[in-house]
Amino acid sequence: RGRAFFNSLFTLKFIKTPDPIKFTVVVSTKVAKRAVKRNRLKRIIRENVRLKLGKMPKGDYLLICKPIAAKTDEKNLLIVFSTLISKVI
Repeated sequence: RGRAFFNSLFTLKFIKTPDPIKFTVVVSTKVAKRAVKRNRLKRIIRENVRLKLGKMPKGDYLLICKPIAAKTDEKNLLIVFSTLISKVI
């Protein structure tokens, strides 16, 4: 089965597969009521994933945002996300 990694803003679930990387970002309405805010979080995370794709192992990723992520500024969000991804690499 897969592995799970946690920190204060995200939960990352990872299953190693021979297929290309699939990365799913989940931001529920509990995180942010407004779709604009949820979509912005997803865009920020997806862009950071795009930049790190070459270093990441093949597999399926599921990133679940916690409610505190909506209140965090973009700079800190990316720092915390990068430390979480480095646990997988």
